Order: sequence, then structure tokens, then C-alpha cells
Amino acid sequence: MMELTILDIIKILLKRIWLIISATVLSVAIGFIYCKMFATPLYMATASLYGSNNSNVTNTITQTDLVSSQLVVNTYVALLQSNYTLDKVIEETGLDYTREELQNMIDFSINKNTSVVLVKVTCRDSEHAMRIANTLAALAPEIINSFFTNDNTVSSGANNFMKVIDTADGTEQVAPRTLLITFVCGFAGCAGVVLIVLLLAVMDKTIKTEEDIVENYNIPVLGTVPDFDANNKGAKYYYG
Repeated sequence: MMELTILDIIKILLKRIWLIISATVLSVAIGFIYCKMFATPLYMATASLYGSNNSNVTNTITQTDLVSSQLVVNTYVALLQSNYTLDKVIEETGLDYTREELQNMIDFSINKNTSVVLVKVTCRDSEHAMRIANTLAALAPEIINSFFTNDNTVSSGANNFMKVIDTADGTEQVAPRTLLITFVCGFAGCAGVVLIVLLLAVMDKTIKTEEDIVENYNIPVLGTVPDFDANNKGAKYYYG
């Protein structure tokens, strides 16, 4: 099997440069067409909530409130992921989704070292994503308060354990990631052709030049015999 040096590899690739470029361009085109014509677009809407461990959530938040609230926010998120909440969202939006479908669309995340909960809804319909996110944000304070209020907080009117920070005012397309997919396709196409070209070169045992005989067999070339075929207009030689 032929051993290749770096210089050999460069020469081989340069001989097939147009094949490599063509394969790369074709792969990029395939990836781009797939993203634009066949891949299902997904849209994300985001709303944000603030959770507190007491019923007196005001516009002024102290450090003590933040520390203590972080301990109970996970409980709030668990309640918002319940079937009860999902049923309320389906009822309020009037959208034809099952619990399982809705559950797969919604993602809750807690900002590090805060009591801020991000509600992210991913859906194939951008309008549905925004409606679900805003409906869930609107229902969240009511649902959380219903679990934690008591007669004293109800009578005093202080029953706001969670409040809305921001509602979703739009969506962003999160899939397909056209730039990434086209790059990966282009790289894969280029790498695949380069690998095939180098593999064929390594497996090729054809003697093409005098140097091939010396390099591969360590035998000196004593002379060359030209091809005298009158119909052959190339410069073929036989080595011996």
C-alpha cells in the first residue's frame, strides 16, 4: 500500500480540487434546501415570572426576599407543570392540544441565583406559542396563590405569591438552524470526498512515472521504451 507524505496529499487534493469544491457546494445546497423546504420550523415564545415565599410581593425586592424565595420556586414550577395547570391552559386558550402535547411544548427554567422563572413555549405555530406562553403566565399567579393563600392573607388582600414580569410579545424561530445545518452538510460532503480521493490514491498501485518505480520498489530505472503505435498520439512509455 502506498504511503503518502504531506506533499503527496496536497498534490492529490489539488488534482481533484474541482471535485472537492463541487461536492461541498452540492452538500451545502442540499442542506439549505432541506431547511427551507422540508424541515418543520419551530417557534419559541418566552414569558417571565417572579416567585416569592411570602404573600407581600411588591415592586421592591430585598436580598432576604431573594434568598428565601429561591427555596420555594422549585415547588411553584412543579405546580405549574401539573395536569391541573395544563388543563387550565387548554381550557383558556381553546387550542386543540392534549396534555402530553402541551407538556412537551412547555419548558420552565429558573435563572441562576434568582427567583425568576422563564416560561418557554416551543410550537410549530408561532401564534399558538405566544398564546400558550401568555396564558400560562396569566394563570400562574392565580394557580400558585390558590395553593398557598389562607384566610388571613385573603382577608388582608395580600395573596400575591407570584407575579408576571414580562409577557411574550413575539416569537423567535429556533429550528431548523439553517446556518449550522448547511455548514455541517458542507463539511461532511467535503470531508467525504477528500477521504475517498485519498483512499483511492493509497490503494492505487499503477506505475505512472519513473519515480514511482524507484519509490515503491527501490529498483533503478535503466531505460524507457516509447510506444511507437502510430495511432497513439500521447507520450506513453514503458519502463524496465
